[in-house]
Amino acid sequence: MRRMIIVYNPMSSRYADVKSQVLDCDGMCIAEAKGSGTIAFREKGVLQYSATVENPKLWDPEHPNLYTVKTVLSRDGVILDENSTR
Repeated sequence: MRRMIIVYNPMSSRYADVKSQVLDCDGMCIAEAKGSGTIAFREKGVLQYSATVENPKLWDPEHPNLYTVKTVLSRDGVILDENSTR
């Protein structure tokens, strides 16, 4: 499960959407998760959602399989923020 803490300072409570994609070493999306919720005025919002990676390639010194999680925060179809974690 991915827990995302959103630091977003709207001038009033706002609804937001979040989407995360798990990308393999070739940049192919192998899992995706979405969440949404209301972020209160001047508060940190917490959205929880999960994705399952089927048959993950495990990391070892001879085969360092690394994944990237790309997360996009949006509201009304407009991207507010993007982040990638490897």
